[in-house]
Parts: sequence; C-alpha cells; structure tokens
Amino acid sequence: MSAPPARTRMHLASLAVATALLHVACAVQVDGAPCSVPGKTVDCPADQACGNDLRCSARALACAGSMCTPDATYCSSTRTALAMRCDRVDPVCGKWLEDDCGARGMECGTRGSGACECPEPENLVTFVVADPRGSPSRSVVPFPRGQANPRECTFGRLADALLAVSTGVASTVAIAGDPGVPAVFGTATAEPWPLVVPFNVTLRGAQAPVAESVVRAGPEPSAAGTILRVLGSVAGVRIDGGGARGAGIELGCGTGGGPSLEDVRVDGGGSVDPTGAVTAGLRAGISVLAASCGSRLERVAVSGVAGPAFDVEASQSTQVVGGSFSGSELGMWLRGGSTTLSPDGTSRVRVSGNAGLGIVVGGGADLMAPRATVPQAAIDRADVTLNGGLGVLVSRLAEPGSSVTLTRCDVSGNGRMRPFMSGGGDPRQVGGVVLSLGSQATLAAFAGNRLWSNAGDQLVIESDSSGWVIGPSACGADTNQFTCVSLGAWALRIFGFGSVSAQWDRWPGPTDNPVLGYIGPNVTVPPLGTTYKVCAGNLLPGEPAVPACLP
Repeated sequence: MSAPPARTRMHLASLAVATALLHVACAVQVDGAPCSVPGKTVDCPADQACGNDLRCSARALACAGSMCTPDATYCSSTRTALAMRCDRVDPVCGKWLEDDCGARGMECGTRGSGACECPEPENLVTFVVADPRGSPSRSVVPFPRGQANPRECTFGRLADALLAVSTGVASTVAIAGDPGVPAVFGTATAEPWPLVVPFNVTLRGAQAPVAESVVRAGPEPSAAGTILRVLGSVAGVRIDGGGARGAGIELGCGTGGGPSLEDVRVDGGGSVDPTGAVTAGLRAGISVLAASCGSRLERVAVSGVAGPAFDVEASQSTQVVGGSFSGSELGMWLRGGSTTLSPDGTSRVRVSGNAGLGIVVGGGADLMAPRATVPQAAIDRADVTLNGGLGVLVSRLAEPGSSVTLTRCDVSGNGRMRPFMSGGGDPRQVGGVVLSLGSQATLAAFAGNRLWSNAGDQLVIESDSSGWVIGPSACGADTNQFTCVSLGAWALRIFGFGSVSAQWDRWPGPTDNPVLGYIGPNVTVPPLGTTYKVCAGNLLPGEPAVPACLP
C-alpha cells in the first residue's frame, strides 16, 4: 500500500494536534460559571462550589464548611453584649466579624435578631431624639428607641418619635442633625400626614450648629390635609409646604390643656399670579380649632399662603405674642372664639405685604356670609402695613355677643393694589379701617392708633346708629392720629344713618381748623370755645409720633 500524499499527511497531523488540545482544555477547571445556591456544588464543575457571589470557584468549595451568609448575625455565647456579623469583605466566603454592642451602648439580640439592638428604656419615656439620618423604622433592627447615642438608636422618622414618648407626663421630642445643614423630615423620611404632636409633648427643634429643623411636605395627595396637628407644644421648627395644598399647622385641644407655638415658621410655598393673587401654596398657614382650650403663639412667622396666614375658627382664648404674617393672600382672619394680639417686648405683631386684606374680624366682606360670634378680638400694638387690600375689616359680627378692641395700632400704606369700596350706591375707596357694626357697644376701644398713607379714606364706620365717639377724654397716649391723607380722601367718615363725634384726635389740617376737609358728613368735632376738641401743636407724653408720609 502506498503512503498518502504529503498534503493529506499534513491535514491528519493538524487534526491530531487539535484533538489533543481539546482534551487538555476540558481537563482544566475554570472559575466563574454562574450558580444559584451558595455553598452547594450542584451547579458547578467538579472540585468547585457556589460562592456568595453566585459564581463557581475552587475557593468556594474550600470554605464551604465555614461559609457565612452576608449580613447574618448571632449573639456570642460567651459575651452577651457581643454580636457576630457576617461581613461582605470577602465576597466569596463571607467573614465573621465581632460587633461590640456594649461599646456603643447597645445590647445583643434581646428581641431575637441576633444583632446589636437599642436597649429598651426602663422607665416612662419622657425624652427621645429624632434625627433624619437615624434608623428609618422603629420596628426593624436595631429597633431604635430614641436614645441620643449612637445615631442608629435615634428615630429616623419623626412620626415614630412622636409615638414613642409618654403623654401621661411632660415629654420632649428633640430634633438632632449634622452641623451646618438642615435636619429635614417629611416625604424623604416617609412621614405620614398629618404628623401629630400629642398633648403634654413638646417637639423641639435642633440647637446650633444644626442649621434648622424642617418638616417638609410635598404635592402627594396625603398632604392635601394638614401637615402638623398640634395638641402639645412646638418650638424652633419650620414647616415647608413643599407643594402641598393643605394647612401648615392646625391647633387643637388635648385632654388637659391647650397647644402652643414658639419661634415657629410656616413657609406656604405660594406664588403671586398675574392678577396679584397668591396661589399654589398652602390653603392656610396656622388654623386654630381649639374651641374648649386656650392656645398661645409666640414669635411665629407665616408667609406664602394661598389663603389666610392665620385663621381662628374656634378658640376659648388665643394669644398671639409678636410674630409676622406676611406675603399671603390674607394676613389674619379672626372669625370665631377669642383672640388677643400683643407685642413680644418691643417686637410688635406685624401683618404686612399680603396680597389682599390685612386683618379680618368676623364673617368677612361677603354680605351673604353668616355672622360670626367673636367674644373678643383684642388687637393691641399691631403693625398693619403695605397690604394690597384694606388694612382692617370688622364686619359680619353677631351683635350682641362680640367685642372688638383696636389700640395703639399702626395702619399704613394699605389698599394700593386692591381697592376696597364702601358706601353702597355712592361708594368710596377706603384703605385703612372699616368698622361695619350695628352698635358702638361692640367696639370696646379704638384708641392710640395711627392711620396714615392708606389709599382712599382712612377710617370708615358703617352703621345706622348714632352716638359714636372716636377719641379719648383728653390728648395723650389714647389720641388717634390721622395723617398723610391723600387729596379728596377723608380721614374719618360714617356711612349709613348714624353719626359720629371725634374728639381729642390729631388731624392733618392747619392748626386753626385741622379737620377742615378731612371729615365726612355726619362726623362732628366738638367745639371748645373758639376752637375744637383736637390735639394740635407739640406731641404730649405717650402720644404716637407723627410719621413721614409714604410716597
């Protein structure tokens, strides 16, 4: 038999080499094939096992007996405050590491987790800490209980903290955070709405160097109602509407007392539309629904609300001490209960820069609105200035049964954007104060006020009753001052069949007849010899200073 041709011999030799190489390759154990069950060999080649990384490897087979599941924990049998935790530092086999719970003020596995847990308090819980970087849920490891340290024992949700404290005794929820940045709770911390501050509980904002403490809602439907309902006390916290359309804060009664706010801000998030109205913000800043208890607000600030910045619907007694209510559709609406406005030391209540009216007492400007019973609206030393509409409207009150006091208030620069008309068939613009009352008995006091630089008339009384008196018994601290009255406007007029006597007030006219051209029909100034009962010349002690007119 003859030998095959040379080309054939070369082809057969190449085939033999390739077959030999294939056999060699099949004998090599290559790591990295995917697998599904760590520690098992079922999905892997011989001499390999599945690792925690779900890849086959010889190394996984070597540690199969000691492999641990990442994040698995158990408590040490020799040290009760020591937990063992499987760390991911070794992605194939895992590695058991010691976690010294005791060194962090924690304990191991008292609730069966086998991990470091926050200790249960031994007595009534009267102080807890909420930190947005704390543990996100009180029902999962490490089961936070509100201790200040370590941070994982603080409540990451404000709602959990408010539920944790005892309401049987005075308790505090203190907010904490990182230096220089705000501590923010809300949508990001999965808060439910409304958050409720129970009776006997104080929610206290973080201290410096934390930038501020914020409760921020959002446009989600759950925030269409109220963001924060307060039965207890809140201090040093800012409410951020964040696109919500509900109320910022609602004050209600607890089982044994009334709510309070101190150094609290509400930012409604509203904006001014082309018509000059505030829209797209909270519908109310702070609403008082405390019919059976008293409430107190000290140095609060509300702005950017698409409705009233401050609204009293029902109140046994509400005290507003200092603070500002600005940049909203309406500054204040006192339509129920009793409310007192007074300064905080030298810092007066300020109602300014609102798109519409400054302060409304009673049912409002709608003649079809039901009359409101306001047992007391005592407005003392308030600055009502630069509101787009009328400064103060007292209207639609139930009489008798209501009482209004305006003392030492400064009402200026109002009514320039939204003219308010008074006068029925012969309307005139008024920018300062309108008292639409059936009887002067409802007006407990009108003394020591300055009305100036308002658009149109300064003070209008709408009444069919005679015998109204505006002014004190002598010049002094109770003297009302009318000045900076525009040409053609009146400082004081009465609309209706009533009449009013103005005495010992200060007027803008010349010394010999300062009321000439500044009082309307049926308004008289009593004569005094050859002059009138007016305050002229130098100011007397306690009398308000004469302002410089606004341009």
